Amino acid sequence: MLVGPPKKGVQAMDSGFIKIYRLFLEWEWYDDINTSRLFLHLLLKANFKDKKWHGIDVKRGEILTGRKELSKQTGLSEQQVRSSLNKLKSTSGLTFISQKTIKLSRFFSNAFFLIC
Repeated sequence: MLVGPPKKGVQAMDSGFIKIYRLFLEWEWYDDINTSRLFLHLLLKANFKDKKWHGIDVKRGEILTGRKELSKQTGLSEQQVRSSLNKLKSTSGLTFISQKTIKLSRFFSNAFFLIC
């Protein structure tokens, strides 16, 4: 399903796009539905430009979130989210800056996707 450009009045978080390379199909966690779903969700929710939120600098490619919030947003259980985050962390796809900040790795992004 193709979705056109955002309509006037759409918030900044809802604009922009991600570009995913076909190499993503060869990623070791691609066949793990929970992990690949969570990863795609993080990609879509990650900042596409630097900004401040409640006095916290959130850079491009980062997201402020938590397991409970990710569970609600994706429909995965908290345990499934925790397991998937650990798998993503083991492949250097994610870096946990603090308890609530997740950074998508630059190396990982150059291989599989671009946040535009």
